[in-house]
Amino acid sequence: IDYWLASAGTPVTIDIMNAKGAVIRSFSTDSPRDTSATRAGTPRLPSRAGLNRVVWDMTYPGPWSAGGGSRRGGGGPMAAPGSYEVRITAGGTSTGEPLRLLVDPRAQRDGITQSVLDEQLAFNLRARDLVSDANRTAESLRALGRRADGGNAKAVSALEAEMFTPPIRYSRPGLQAHISYLYGMTLGSDQRVGRDAYERYAELKAALDALKAKMTALGAGGG
Repeated sequence: IDYWLASAGTPVTIDIMNAKGAVIRSFSTDSPRDTSATRAGTPRLPSRAGLNRVVWDMTYPGPWSAGGGSRRGGGGPMAAPGSYEVRITAGGTSTGEPLRLLVDPRAQRDGITQSVLDEQLAFNLRARDLVSDANRTAESLRALGRRADGGNAKAVSALEAEMFTPPIRYSRPGLQAHISYLYGMTLGSDQRVGRDAYERYAELKAALDALKAKMTALGAGGG
């Protein structure tokens, strides 16, 4: 996305909007963070006099993580083919340009339709949000562990054992790792989401909700 500025330092915001007008990705010169709800980090827009450029990798923001700027907004689901709009606001003036994302013809030949890709995006966004929930819960659990006293230390340790993967080779993955694995499972290519993925999502969400309820009973918000 190329844009031209008459003078250096002009505040600029670029929003990527879907066909319904909802902002799905936002970049700004004012902050190194993505301004979407997930708060994942994103590259800061350049603001030089003359021609500037930013590259949108056609993805949504990635999941929330502690110190969110570390992944620079990466790891999000790929946007589905369709009509979008790029809106740029600079110096108090806004303008928009249409953008069309096309399906990969190789995927089309394999029978991957628009409805399949729309369904995949919807699932991947739900899975991304579950990763965000798990990451926030993990941070709350670490804080609870730091505050634990003799009365609840054993219960907190049991929750930590359920949530976290021990830092040793070939250890049993914790709940947070299982959720991250599910999220990555359907991101790699254009594909139909299988029933096993939906069932696994329901299982992991129920397990996370149960863990959060136990944390609340011990005096901590679960994410």
